Amino acid sequence: MAHPLTVMLPLDPSKNVAELLTRVAANQDALFGALSCVGTVHFARFILFDRSKADLRPAFGPDGSLGEGPFAFGIITEFDGDFDLYTQQFVDQIGFLFDLGLSFTIDGQALIPVQEHLEEFAAYLKEHNLSVHPPNQGLFNAYELTVKQILGQTQASKAY
Repeated sequence: MAHPLTVMLPLDPSKNVAELLTRVAANQDALFGALSCVGTVHFARFILFDRSKADLRPAFGPDGSLGEGPFAFGIITEFDGDFDLYTQQFVDQIGFLFDLGLSFTIDGQALIPVQEHLEEFAAYLKEHNLSVHPPNQGLFNAYELTVKQILGQTQASKAY
């Protein structure tokens, strides 16, 4: 059964948010590779929110630059299994990307490098996981299958 993770990281207004987005995009292959390798993630998305806008959508100037913010970086996933193991696996695979993201936050720099602060990093994610704190509890699951079961069934059906 999938578990929700909806983390909203408040970004430091003195940092260049466009740089964060560029660096995350430049490491997309490593990120997608880690998501595939861990094998327990149903979906993952990363979203930039502008907390000064009613609809939270970042505004861009005529030159393509981002507005002033304040911004938050959202990480939204559904995953199978134990949260601590999930966190450990991603830190092992792409800890450098978590270090990058935390370097842009207002409250996460003390956790860098995450490999050396795994328990504190997991606690930070749990504290910032909006999916499990009232009033945002509950997740509808249309199925009870894990990612591995779904992929196994898909591959079995291709064999026929």
